[in-house]
Amino acid sequence: MGKTATQKARKISMTTKVLISVLVLALVGLAFVLWHERVSSYGRMTSEIRDSELFEDMQSGKSVCFIGDSITEGTETRLTPWYRPMERYIEGDVSNFSHFGWTTSDIAYRIDDIPAADIYIFAIGINDILFQDIRPAATTPEEYTENLDIVISSIRESSPEAKIYFIAPWPFVNYPEEMTMRREAYSDALHTWCDDNGFIFIDPTPFILSVIEGDNSADYMKDDIHPNRERGCGLYSYAVLDAAHRHRTAGENITG
Repeated sequence: MGKTATQKARKISMTTKVLISVLVLALVGLAFVLWHERVSSYGRMTSEIRDSELFEDMQSGKSVCFIGDSITEGTETRLTPWYRPMERYIEGDVSNFSHFGWTTSDIAYRIDDIPAADIYIFAIGINDILFQDIRPAATTPEEYTENLDIVISSIRESSPEAKIYFIAPWPFVNYPEEMTMRREAYSDALHTWCDDNGFIFIDPTPFILSVIEGDNSADYMKDDIHPNRERGCGLYSYAVLDAAHRHRTAGENITG
């Protein structure tokens, strides 16, 4: 007996639904790939760039927690943090404790929420420097390191053996010289504080500025503060690894 028109219509309808479902899944998969793959690396991962204490810690299988602000959260880069290009080399679990606009005061206020980890990588301070008039923030370099003292004391209680890295406050462009000098003062204070307390200080600023000032900054920056997703995050990751390598070869905490 032949199929009725209703049965044929149902079969066509079911086939159409299956095809639509397959198409939707394919589009979702393509979007996922494009979302995650458009982040470009800056330079080659040479044996030299891998030669650092930081890279060895990344490869150790230990857990890593990144702490920071919007540049670490990826607020302006479709949730792509600055470290995304180097994350593939991290063998342990990765956590992220960061948020748009956060200052050292914000983190000190939320110390009980910081995840436990074997390694902490801090990149915090740019909002303390630029927006202290409109946000709770460290208004002096001394207050900046005092806030970090509070944070580290809490981390030491929950993770006494944790290894801690501090990245100098990120650079910015097209701000008055006064702000640049303030950033340098905060960076110098952090450097001294790290030396005094046995933390590893990494300053990628000279590398970053040499690139964005030598080329068109728009190639790497989304705005005056944030690296862009396509090339800026790759630059920041590479600059951090380069500074970490130079830290090892110098045998001491260095800038530049």
